Amino acid sequence: GDMALFLVANNLTPEDTLDPERELAYPESVVEVFEGRLGQPPGGFPKAHQERVRATTGLVLDPYFSATKIEWLLRNVDGLAERARDGRAVFGTVDAWLLFKLTGEHVTDYTNASRTMLFDIRKLGWDEELCGLLGVDPARLPRPRPSSSVFGTTTEFGGEVAVGGLARA
Repeated sequence: GDMALFLVANNLTPEDTLDPERELAYPESVVEVFEGRLGQPPGGFPKAHQERVRATTGLVLDPYFSATKIEWLLRNVDGLAERARDGRAVFGTVDAWLLFKLTGEHVTDYTNASRTMLFDIRKLGWDEELCGLLGVDPARLPRPRPSSSVFGTTTEFGGEVAVGGLARA
């Protein structure tokens, strides 16, 4: 079956999350919704979880980060939650989409993962409790790796070329 990789991109920063069928083909209203929500408490995270989010991710609770964008997509895009449950949809930030397009690998580096509000910066992995609060299956998120990793290879530039050395600027 077809696999969809989702990214919500408002200004194409690492905090943005990518959209269906491996292309930037998302409803324009998604961008407007998130720009309008910035600075407001995210719907999926009760205020009681503010300290947990900060202690685990180092981030403040804010809809700017990818976690609440993924939650919104799962709640508002028809059939997406089912596709994600069935393994037919995955999520990632802009870097994950670029790596996927180049290498076919669904990976990211720790610095970009840390900007999602779902990544445990001490354990260097997706936090299952935070993911669970928003209904995001960690298996649908890119595999986090050190920034100095070789993430895969591509033939987009002639011969086979290693793709590596990724970091958030």
